[in-house]
Amino acid sequence: MKLDQAIRSRTEPNGLDRKPVSIEKSKDRKPAKGLGPLGSFIRQHFAVCYYVFHSFLFMAILWWCLSHWRAFWPMIIAYSIHMWMDRHTARTGGTDRYQWVLDLPLWSWYADYFSLQLVRTTPLNPDGNYLFGYHPHGIYVFGTPILVTNQCNFRELYPNIKLRIGTLDLNFYAPLWREMQLAMKLISVSAESIKTVLKKGPGWSVALVIGGAQESMLAYPGTNDLVLKRRRGFVRIAIETGAALVPIFVFGENDLYYQTTPERNPKVTAFQKWLQKRCGFSVPFGYGKFGWIPRRRKLTAVVGAPIHVQKQDCPPKEYIEEMHAKYIQSLAKLYDTYKDEYASDRIRDMRIVQ
Repeated sequence: MKLDQAIRSRTEPNGLDRKPVSIEKSKDRKPAKGLGPLGSFIRQHFAVCYYVFHSFLFMAILWWCLSHWRAFWPMIIAYSIHMWMDRHTARTGGTDRYQWVLDLPLWSWYADYFSLQLVRTTPLNPDGNYLFGYHPHGIYVFGTPILVTNQCNFRELYPNIKLRIGTLDLNFYAPLWREMQLAMKLISVSAESIKTVLKKGPGWSVALVIGGAQESMLAYPGTNDLVLKRRRGFVRIAIETGAALVPIFVFGENDLYYQTTPERNPKVTAFQKWLQKRCGFSVPFGYGKFGWIPRRRKLTAVVGAPIHVQKQDCPPKEYIEEMHAKYIQSLAKLYDTYKDEYASDRIRDMRIVQ
């Protein structure tokens, strides 16, 4: 199946247009009792601010302050040794030693802010391995806590699925910041790192934000423009490891920020493209509530059915193209099936533009 045929076929009637009979949703969230409106407001905004601002810059400033306070130097030396000894963790499957971070009440407040919801369309065999594709990237990928915390009952809906999420190696080079990334179940997005996880045994799986930073430049409210046409590396990895491909579409991800447009700020757009080309990532200039606080919108992650592949050590280009087209068709059907329920106020439908 060719790519253009896969995109066009989303309008053709077939069995994929019907909602699967095995659909199951996480329970709707209810406000915490005894907090009152002000208490809920403070807790929820604290959780969201933590997610937004526990950034690379914050950790760099903290590290600088510690390094200039002699009383902390022994601690800094000990941590530096830990970083060196632990330098391969991000490339060998990550770690569960920070599971307690994901079990903090903080994530319940975070989930309440966005009214997080997880929709399972098809059960996954816990004996299999899965490569999840997360769409869209949005400005800051606010939907990933749906997958790594248990606020939406991921562990109950997908028992024995041990999930990791791929990110840039750069995130593991900064002191302290790397620990926060490991706590969120993040691993290196390199091919070898992903393969290492998928080969660990039954249930081990990886989620990738396929569109990457390039897609964040296209994140505008009411739209879902994806970068997917030329992204075939994840398909190759799935075939080489025998992992099934599973599309995930997060409705509301692009609605959290307004963003400057190329027409209004061509110089900003030119700088973003230069940064993307030189550094491999870019910085979207978006604004929500009070600047960088995201708008309060419901986030719903709909997980599609697995697309099984034939394991091959050296897959031919034609087979990669075929499975890539099937993945796009499955993702498009997933979006079309649920768009009226979770994106009724959209400006336009999902498009694969790059």
